[in-house]
Amino acid sequence: MKNAASVLALALCLACKVPAQAQNAAAPGSPGDATAQFNLGLMYQHGKGVARDPAQALSWYRKAAEQGMAVAQNNLALLYARGEGVTLDYQQAALWFRKAAEQGQVQAQKNLGAMYERGQGVPRDYGEAVKWYRKAADQGLASAQRSLANMYARGWGVARNDAEAAAWLHKAGGSSAPMQTAPAQQAPPAAGFVGQAPDIEVDRVLSQPGFVTPPVSITAEDFNNIRRAAERGDADAQYRLGIIYEKHLGVEQDYRQAWLWYRKAADRGHPEAQYLIGIAYIVGGNGYPRDPVQASAWYRKSAEGGLAVAQIGLAERYETGSGVLKDASEAARWYRKAALQGYAKAQSKLGFLYTVGSGVPRDLDQAVSWTRKAAELGYGSAQNDLGEMYEKGEGVARDPAQARQWYRKAIEKGNSMAEINLKRLDGN
Repeated sequence: MKNAASVLALALCLACKVPAQAQNAAAPGSPGDATAQFNLGLMYQHGKGVARDPAQALSWYRKAAEQGMAVAQNNLALLYARGEGVTLDYQQAALWFRKAAEQGQVQAQKNLGAMYERGQGVPRDYGEAVKWYRKAADQGLASAQRSLANMYARGWGVARNDAEAAAWLHKAGGSSAPMQTAPAQQAPPAAGFVGQAPDIEVDRVLSQPGFVTPPVSITAEDFNNIRRAAERGDADAQYRLGIIYEKHLGVEQDYRQAWLWYRKAADRGHPEAQYLIGIAYIVGGNGYPRDPVQASAWYRKSAEGGLAVAQIGLAERYETGSGVLKDASEAARWYRKAALQGYAKAQSKLGFLYTVGSGVPRDLDQAVSWTRKAAELGYGSAQNDLGEMYEKGEGVARDPAQARQWYRKAIEKGNSMAEINLKRLDGN
């Protein structure tokens, strides 16, 4: 009890952004206890008002998750799946995703489907993957709708049906044009090396703006052309060939070949490939030991090549001192580079740093400016922060109506802190 109270006191001391309900986080059995614990988990995970600390985030998420809070169970699972604040453990990830998914938590349903698709933490089972993707897709989650479309296109866990694939893509907001697909009779890839592959992370990376989005499949002619270019030393072709082997696009899935070609591309200065190598050193596997120093070094190479997601990742490592000396000013510098490229997460983080004066002089005008940019791009965390600014009159005239408007926008993006803030503002 004493230690938990000390953590809470530290959070309150570092910034005034902790909701009043957080005072109940260290008082088991009190009303709103799980919500306050979850809220603290969010703060430690994202460095909101406290130094970013994934291990503390995991601890607080676990407290809320063990009380049955579905969104906390999902977030706890994500930390296990990414090895953040804890040793990477797909079985624990799958266990907590399932607990949340069975309560109807939409992100957890999609994530559990992905675990079944890849055989991570559970036996590979395409039928189960389809079942959980569909549950999330029926709730309107676009990423699940795209995953379900992919299963229909490949005929995995469901009869191949190009019309259904196109319909789900259309619902997700993508093109409804017919997709090139692998032959329906193609056998699902063997589990083999997948257990060692940071596949969840690769999918997360490939979905980022600026990355090559792999097609569902490619023609034999395209593959041969890419292979020849890769063998001639073309870095972009080497990176694309890595994707082809990683995502089994018309060829047998081969993680060893994938990471061989990613490394070749990285050594030739390909920023996206360099970032993937950095991730490999973070999570381990595919011949790469866990090495935070090497991870940071590869992130830097990618960041210096202009890749915004690498700039954000490097900034986060400077915030936490992971593989580099902790340096708030360096964190701010790299967040700024990504923010200037229009990346909402970086804009939101830079706005927060200006709010608290970490790595930059405290400047509420700059804080509002960067936070608003991210909020207007639809970034939920920034929308919540902008709501707090209007509620408290920080850098803007106090305006409860504007605060409510931004809190509601953040809630639509799934921001749980905004739900707490709106209830407080409305006196509930």
